[in-house]
Amino acid sequence: TFRVFNSTENKIISSQYLDNGVWTTIYQLNWETGLLTEKNTNSGVEETHQFSNWQDSKDAMVAPMMDFTIPHTSNSNNEYENVSFEEGDLGFTSFSVTEGAPEPDPEYAPSSLVGKIYQEIYDDLDNSEQVTESLYFHSSSEYFGYRLGQNSGFQGTQVAPYEWSVSGNQGTLTTTLDGGTGTYGLVFETEESGQTNYSFSAGGSTTGTFTLRNATPITVPSSLVGKILTETFYDETSNENFTQFMYFESDTKLLEIQEGEVSGLYNIYNPSYTFSVSGNIGTLITSTGTDTAVYTLLFTSETGGYSDYSNSYSDSSGSFNLSNSTDGYSPSNFVNDQIIISGETYIFKANNACTIRSDSGSIDSTYQFIKTGQHTAVLSIPADDDAGPDSVFGTADDVFANKYKLTFSSSSSGTISGGEAGNFSYFPEGTSAPSTKGWMWFDHYPWVYSNIEQDWLYYFPTGSKLMVYSAKDLVWREMD
Repeated sequence: TFRVFNSTENKIISSQYLDNGVWTTIYQLNWETGLLTEKNTNSGVEETHQFSNWQDSKDAMVAPMMDFTIPHTSNSNNEYENVSFEEGDLGFTSFSVTEGAPEPDPEYAPSSLVGKIYQEIYDDLDNSEQVTESLYFHSSSEYFGYRLGQNSGFQGTQVAPYEWSVSGNQGTLTTTLDGGTGTYGLVFETEESGQTNYSFSAGGSTTGTFTLRNATPITVPSSLVGKILTETFYDETSNENFTQFMYFESDTKLLEIQEGEVSGLYNIYNPSYTFSVSGNIGTLITSTGTDTAVYTLLFTSETGGYSDYSNSYSDSSGSFNLSNSTDGYSPSNFVNDQIIISGETYIFKANNACTIRSDSGSIDSTYQFIKTGQHTAVLSIPADDDAGPDSVFGTADDVFANKYKLTFSSSSSGTISGGEAGNFSYFPEGTSAPSTKGWMWFDHYPWVYSNIEQDWLYYFPTGSKLMVYSAKDLVWREMD
């Protein structure tokens, strides 16, 4: 679509064409001075030409007409080659002449991006798939972005500063990234959509379509106390997928453990933390000694979303889920509780101390416990891996903790995986496990009277079995 209009106020005749909803000026002629200006040239620089002997044309009459030229290209040897076209490709179907100034271009581009989500769909030619990039602007200077491949799925996140400028229905988004600057040139065709052209200062560009809409407000919790955060991410350094569990004991302390897909369970740590909320973004900062880590969490629902992690020596991105620790069979802690694993009874006390009783006696140890899900937990005995007296890992005196992955099938029992496989029995505070050594006493005596046998029965536990002795037939039997 083309148009020519005369501005009596500016004494300028302009010729324009419509492209992606925008009227783009080709030429402007000042009919008073005879100055011709060529706009939007390939070089990006306006070119002007002053007609000589120009006469003021304020009283001139204009007869609109159309001049057609066969489309062609110019070769390097100054020869022209016609461009092929079909019937109906050249010409026009209608025209109109109207009075008054043309309607101004709609100003669809918003003055601010805060609280909005930008989504762009483009073709990744290197990997032969479509990619959707989403940017959430939680402040006037920083955004949270993530990418999803049509085939590859989640590709990563980025948290970066940005600048935004607008002109009519065009906007320029400039982002500062590792290795360079990204620039999004946006042309709005409606208030919520349009065309985009992206370029990166270090090389590479894409074109596509975009949408820009107000983000749906998410009820992000103001406190994490009593919640479990489960994060999955890929570590490029080790080329391994990880799952990290965090249990928030109070508003300043948490327990955390990582499990590598190949490397297995790591130690349980208890860093301090702070948590703050801005829009749909939660910022979790943890501190262990001199190491500080920042988790930026984009909530796409009340219970999950995408995560971006960084500390002084590494960064990663993934997804997360948030659940309540009060749900499920697994307890939140083991203080004053008991558990039986492979015939050994573990009696847990405060301050991460425990006593382990078996047929051979009892020993004291340390422990760490973290609830990792509704019905799951990890128990570490002793509390941590230790380098031993020489304080050097990789030597003969190293002590490695047994890390038990507990899956509760009820409030009193479950199965073990990880370091070893088997079953366990659980006795919360207020109950007690049966003795694992010596006679089982009932009040003052290690026997009970059987009305059926009309005689005494003696009970004696050994390992995971309970033996019964009949005084009537003088035989030991395993209790079913």
